[in-house]
Amino acid sequence: MSESNLVTYRNLTRNYGRRMAAISKITIHHAAGVGTAQSIVDGFIPAARKASANYCIGNDGMIGQSVLECHRAWTSSSSWNDNQAITIEVSNSQRGGDWPISDAAYKSLIDLCVDICQRNDIKTVNYTGTKQGVLTTHRMFAATTCPGPYINNLLVNGSIASQINARLRPQTISDRIYEGIDLSPVFNATYYGGRYPDLLAAGLKSPDQLWMHFTTFGMLEARQASADFSPVTYRNTNPDLNAAFGEDWEAYYKHYCLCGREEIESGQRKAFM
Repeated sequence: MSESNLVTYRNLTRNYGRRMAAISKITIHHAAGVGTAQSIVDGFIPAARKASANYCIGNDGMIGQSVLECHRAWTSSSSWNDNQAITIEVSNSQRGGDWPISDAAYKSLIDLCVDICQRNDIKTVNYTGTKQGVLTTHRMFAATTCPGPYINNLLVNGSIASQINARLRPQTISDRIYEGIDLSPVFNATYYGGRYPDLLAAGLKSPDQLWMHFTTFGMLEARQASADFSPVTYRNTNPDLNAAFGEDWEAYYKHYCLCGREEIESGQRKAFM
């Protein structure tokens, strides 16, 4: 079992237990304060604290380590979760409010999660809002608001899982890239042109013409452009996505391409077609 080479400060605490399960989860916490990686790591040193986290991220994005990955950190008020999880404590950028985190801390969080997954053979991550998901939080196991509204919203709307999965997925070459996302799983020019006669009537015949219409108008109108994906059904079948995205139809196509399709294939999200 290896450790992350992203760490720039390490001060190991004795506040840990024996890990009794394979690593299959990542638990994200917030520090409920503004600090550096060193100050958060050092804060776990006193035995009286009776708490720890595997990794700590400072407000400036620096990453520290408090507990080795081979050990179970005392983080989420659940030995069941901590036995399976690598836990990460993230500094806030301000106290109170929705407890936001800085862009630097967020970038390091994604970098660290990707690194953890790659070294521990976690192929894809998801957030289900329950302890069964790969991404878990302290509030699932105790009466706390941790990880705070800001991070929690990034989990609920799929941003964190999407960005991690996009980097875990093998890179492919596609000419159907929209805002950096490969939409080929949800767009087939032949299907799209055949399903909507108004496109042909408007003189849209070539694959590139149909693609331009799809990215300019089709997604906003929730048009189905592939036999394998219906945005309407995807929304209706997944209440968590409906709550996060509402009428933002583009978001459903993007979510499916970034992580939803893999979640369905792995059984982490139920099939909808």
